[in-house]
Formats: sequence, structure tokens, C-alpha cells
Amino acid sequence: MEKIQLQIIKKTKQGVSITSGIAICVLGVLAFFKLKFPKNTGLFIEEGQFKAFGILKSTTRTSEVLGYWFLPVIVFFLIVFTIIMSKSLRK
Repeated sequence: MEKIQLQIIKKTKQGVSITSGIAICVLGVLAFFKLKFPKNTGLFIEEGQFKAFGILKSTTRTSEVLGYWFLPVIVFFLIVFTIIMSKSLRK
């Protein structure tokens, strides 16, 4: 029973580290695109409701809420996911 529990914990840690790694890559790409295409990247609201967090091809009828504050928010989440990933990889 104890061996099965250890295997489950190990697989969960691997899943958390893989998910955190993917999130780090995606957030890094979003930060790059915010610098390259600032009007099409960010947190978008349409008619008072959440529309998208990321990249939009057409931004008509939407407003980007964070502006260049999008970059510090991305950096914050990069740090959080890096900490989560490093803690999940420890033995």
C-alpha cells in the first residue's frame, strides 16, 4: 500500500512540474508577443465581460485592460510557476 502511495505522489509531482514548465513557456511567449504586438496581446474585456488573456487577431470591440502592466503580471506568474516547478522536482 505504501509503495502505491509513493508512486502516486511521484507521478503527481511529475505532472505538476510538466504543467509548470508548459506554463513558463507559454508565459514567456506571451511576454515576447506583448513587446512585438502590444495592441493584440494582453487581458481583453468586451462589453464588460472577460474576452481573452493572451493574443487576439482582431481587437475590435475589445479593450485591453492591463496595458504594459501585462509584463509585470507575466513576470510575477513566471516566478510563481518556477518556484512551483522547482519545489515539485525536489525529492
